[in-house]
Amino acid sequence: MVWRPRCNLPETAAVRSCKSGTKALSRLLLPTPLGPHSTATPRLNRSAQQQQQWLDRLTGWGYQALAISRHDQAGLAALADRLSSGVAVLCGPSGVGKSSLLNALVPDLKLRTAAVSGKLQRGRLTTRHVELHDLPAGGLLADTPGFNRPELPSDPELVAQLFPEIRQQLDAGVRCRFRNCRHLQEPGCGLQRQWERYPSYVELMG
Repeated sequence: MVWRPRCNLPETAAVRSCKSGTKALSRLLLPTPLGPHSTATPRLNRSAQQQQQWLDRLTGWGYQALAISRHDQAGLAALADRLSSGVAVLCGPSGVGKSSLLNALVPDLKLRTAAVSGKLQRGRLTTRHVELHDLPAGGLLADTPGFNRPELPSDPELVAQLFPEIRQQLDAGVRCRFRNCRHLQEPGCGLQRQWERYPSYVELMG
């Protein structure tokens, strides 16, 4: 994922297979600073219909999605344009293609990459420290080491703020009877709960 601190941009997560579906991808996207405004998903062995389904799904979660590929340049120009000012951070699990994406954006870098382990289907760590790179179209992009499972805050109120689906309702003026409402079964909760990731939210709050 790519996120830009205190700016309106960010976030790039890779979708390799349906096995990395709702739970894994949702948890990966949540820890971004009070919610990303943009999500780019590398296109890997997916039909145009499947790809669009994932983009629509991410839009429903509250993210603006881009489909990108280092092989055919699809979406790379749009991503480079979005990253052309300020500083952004490239982060995500090992093996999802962060270094490959950076190589596509800045070909002269020639960063080392490694194939996903065939037996475990896990990425191999190739980036071992944070490094800031100049992008040809402008802007700076920080490459970071991969991680396995991002940590979430222990404060329930902060967990709720990580969900764009909740923030959007509150920003639109929805109010609850109690200021410390957890948006579960509290009386007077004003939130509409018919959104795909609500069961995941309840699970995290449990």
